Amino acid sequence: MEQDPGISEELRAALNTLAPLDRALILERVLDGLDYAALACIHGRPAAYLRTRYHRAKKQLAQRLKEGEHYEV
Repeated sequence: MEQDPGISEELRAALNTLAPLDRALILERVLDGLDYAALACIHGRPAAYLRTRYHRAKKQLAQRLKEGEHYEV
């Protein structure tokens, strides 16, 4: 993942614990503002599947950040 000055080291480390597809979905939805139709084209998966995957990844990321776990960067 490229260095982005808008992403803290804590967030970057937590993102790096996610599966590659989950991390991509978070970044593409939040940073790039892509909708699920665009994500379906990019990833070759149904939009409904990606929507579910995104919401699960978002919950997982929030939980890891809430717990204050420290990850190796």
